[in-house]
Amino acid sequence: MLNTPWNIGLLTVGAVVMPTLTMIAVMMVHEQIVASVEYAVNHDHLTGALSRKRFEDVSKRMLAAARATQPVTLLLIDLDHFKRINDTFGHAGGDEVLRAFVNMTRNFMRTEDALGRLGGEEFGLMLPATALTEAAGLAESLRAQAEKHVVAGEFGECRYKISIGIATAVSSETVDRLNARADRALYLAKNGGRNRVYVNESGDAPLISTGAVPA
Repeated sequence: MLNTPWNIGLLTVGAVVMPTLTMIAVMMVHEQIVASVEYAVNHDHLTGALSRKRFEDVSKRMLAAARATQPVTLLLIDLDHFKRINDTFGHAGGDEVLRAFVNMTRNFMRTEDALGRLGGEEFGLMLPATALTEAAGLAESLRAQAEKHVVAGEFGECRYKISIGIATAVSSETVDRLNARADRALYLAKNGGRNRVYVNESGDAPLISTGAVPA
């Protein structure tokens, strides 16, 4: 009864289609696994910001593509007295503060900007096609918003402050050199009382406080 052209045709189609569908399903699962692995490699598992290596790679590409009329500016951001937060609210509280800070910072970012966690409580924010004055204004807004930010959880309510060092790339500047200048500005911001923004205009220029308030 089953040995008819119609049934034979259905069996033939099934024999061809089922392996194909199985292969498609396997490929889709494989792509999802690869995407998950790539995301894990390129992002910080705690905050979702870019990993340090990925951030450095993105920064190099930004500098390589930058034009003289479209400077690239780096913000180095450090959460002030973060050890005190961990000691007071526990590491779970500290982790929540880091996540909340990253989520808050994303509200100040454009699609083309890049935010990376460089280690511990230090972050980098690369701003392509952004002049120093514009970046300083953004940094001061970010600092002021962080000062008002309340992070709540089972650990209670935590407030935090940030210090920011800024440097704008000069012609043919490397990522390492740009980072060193921004780090110098951050160092002075932290040693100048924290909760403030400092700008390094060039390698030898003095560093300028931009709208800092007492810590």
